[in-house]
Amino acid sequence: MVPTKHVFPESFFQEEDRLGFHIDLNRKELWAIELDMLYEFDRVCKKLNLRYFLDGGTLLGAARDGRIIPWDDDIDVVMLRKDYDIFVRKAPKEFTEPFFLQTGYTEPNYFRGHCQLRRSDTCAIMPGELNKVFFNQGIFLDIFVLDGFNPETVGQLYRKREDLWRKRQKWFHHDYHPNPVRHAVRWCRYLLYKARFPDTASFYRQIERIFRSRKKNEYVDYLMLNSGPDRVHCLMKSWYDQTEWLPFEGTRFPVPKGYREYLNCYYGEDWNTPKNKLSMHNADGQVIYDVNRSYLEVMKERGDK
Repeated sequence: MVPTKHVFPESFFQEEDRLGFHIDLNRKELWAIELDMLYEFDRVCKKLNLRYFLDGGTLLGAARDGRIIPWDDDIDVVMLRKDYDIFVRKAPKEFTEPFFLQTGYTEPNYFRGHCQLRRSDTCAIMPGELNKVFFNQGIFLDIFVLDGFNPETVGQLYRKREDLWRKRQKWFHHDYHPNPVRHAVRWCRYLLYKARFPDTASFYRQIERIFRSRKKNEYVDYLMLNSGPDRVHCLMKSWYDQTEWLPFEGTRFPVPKGYREYLNCYYGEDWNTPKNKLSMHNADGQVIYDVNRSYLEVMKERGDK
């Protein structure tokens, strides 16, 4: 078990059965690392005077019984865009090894629509990504961002994003073509693209600009995370105007004042009834977790097979 800044009682690591699900030592050790990252994230947010809230399945567990849902394998938090932008800009220097704040600006080739706090000396490789993506893949804390939008025009934002991605796919590659004219066109197109986006961070910044609204919108959602307008939920911005505090794994953490309305929206009115569902991270296969070895060690070992 890797060391943690937060000291957990021995009872925390005892195996148990809850809601018909067996929680073994491996899952308890994973939770300890994730909770330790939540404490570290909370420390930095307090230092920078930024608001955040428990989110997703983490909020669901806190609202039900103040604990992690037995079959959950990660911790989620969310920030409104104003606080999120400040956090992404100022927080990287606040985290020291083995913690690493992973964003589109701190690591090349990272294009997920949110940032993640990683524990670099551990491993959490997603299914299908082994030796296919090359960025920090330590155990993580998901940090989502809520952007404001107008339901009538949100589709335009996603069309702009798709257009930008198509240009990247088409313009970024300048492979040799036997026709000298076509080869020259490809090369010029590539140079124009590089002039506009000299690095991956500049491209990621443009994607964020598409969704970063400066208007006072009534609704918010995870626009950067959603695959398209059909996945958008109309969460009321007013639900996040005030903060409440709920107990969660022995400590009180912030939740939005309208957390019940949020849970109704995302999980249905019967959200308080537990349903043993497969974690979204394991939908395409088993996530490779290792609390004692870094993702680099695991990638090397698996790649040699």
